Amino acid sequence: MNLSIENLVDFSSGEQIAEFATTADTYNKFHCILQEGNDDIAAALEDTLHRIIDAGGLAEDIHRIIGADNVDYSTLSDEELDEFLTIDLGYCICGSVIYFRILEDASAYRSYVMRWCAWNGIFLEELASELDLDDTVGLYTRILEFAQEKKGCQPMGFLEYCRDPRSGQEGVRVETPQGVIRALKIPDNEYPGISLELVTKDHGEPGAIMEFNPNTRSVNLRVYGKNDPDGDPIDIFEMN
Repeated sequence: MNLSIENLVDFSSGEQIAEFATTADTYNKFHCILQEGNDDIAAALEDTLHRIIDAGGLAEDIHRIIGADNVDYSTLSDEELDEFLTIDLGYCICGSVIYFRILEDASAYRSYVMRWCAWNGIFLEELASELDLDDTVGLYTRILEFAQEKKGCQPMGFLEYCRDPRSGQEGVRVETPQGVIRALKIPDNEYPGISLELVTKDHGEPGAIMEFNPNTRSVNLRVYGKNDPDGDPIDIFEMN
């Protein structure tokens, strides 16, 4: 298994993924896990390091995910150590953090994955019967793997979702007293369409999906209510 940060995070418990870059490698972006409301980078790096090791990760996984390497401190001068960010167990980042951003798209991503599954005929009951939904660490990675096995395709991973300009960073947004109404293009070549969502604090993201269904050659409108916005649609209308 190619270990990734998405295998290690528990979105349901308020954990978030942060993205950062260092002076040692300004080209690549690295990632760590931290609790919502906590901006202690050193603690987040140490916690993520231990998660990688506990998951059976190797030195290359540690470098790829958090940009850290195992260094013999005894060979370094005090001046060199001052330029390093020490973590734990001999691991450090050979430079300083020059960019740090929390990826605050977890809620929207969870909705996107569940709706993608519903659009493609994978419903919550099937997921519950095939996966341990109580084991929430890395849950959405397992859902993606299940979708790939079941349908031969899968939704975007979290990091890909955050970087894709079609996934929520761009679109039509209208502020209302009840929340933000957001219209987005659905990034799916087989089921192209438009997502219309009401982004709320209390009821998730109820809304509607108008999409082309290649199996029936029809355009359908799926409506998701506030009581279960990530579940099955409350109604489906054929539009042509």
